[in-house]
Amino acid sequence: MVRFGKKLTAGQVPEWRGYYINYKLMKKKVKQYGQQLQQGEKDRRRVLKDFSKMLDDQVEDSNRVGRFVQRSCLEVITDAHNMTLN
Repeated sequence: MVRFGKKLTAGQVPEWRGYYINYKLMKKKVKQYGQQLQQGEKDRRRVLKDFSKMLDDQVEDSNRVGRFVQRSCLEVITDAHNMTLN
């Protein structure tokens, strides 16, 4: 059986790879935060705050792709519309 992370990366568009949520990093951080909690290095509130910030950053990167695609589609539609007017 193929692991989730490998399936996830296999379906990515290579040119956009830098804009996807970094599953490998997130998985690593979850393990790290779990260890820090168990060892008493950080309190639960701080771990949740750190993880939340990291997740927000990852989602913002993904949102940039969506905005890029929207702008590109709008440009294509505008150009096509302008061509029909000429």
